Amino acid sequence: MIEAGLYRRVCNSSKEPAVFSIDWLRGAIPVEKESCVVATKGEAIAAAKTRAPDVAKRHSGREPESFRLTDATGKILAIIPIRGSRR
Repeated sequence: MIEAGLYRRVCNSSKEPAVFSIDWLRGAIPVEKESCVVATKGEAIAAAKTRAPDVAKRHSGREPESFRLTDATGKILAIIPIRGSRR
């Protein structure tokens, strides 16, 4: 689903699922949004970290510097910088 330039992708896990949202940020501006269905916050963070290079390639010139992890209720769980960001 593409809405206002934001892309949504789903990743899966075999454990009891929970829904997390990953907002890829350049500064405080979202450049892409994904949904991730995994069992834990740690798994969601690990999945996002492995996807960071792919997201950066899709947004040449607007590469994300960090990502914000939220749960299904919208509560922000973490804001994590991406290693190797230019700023």
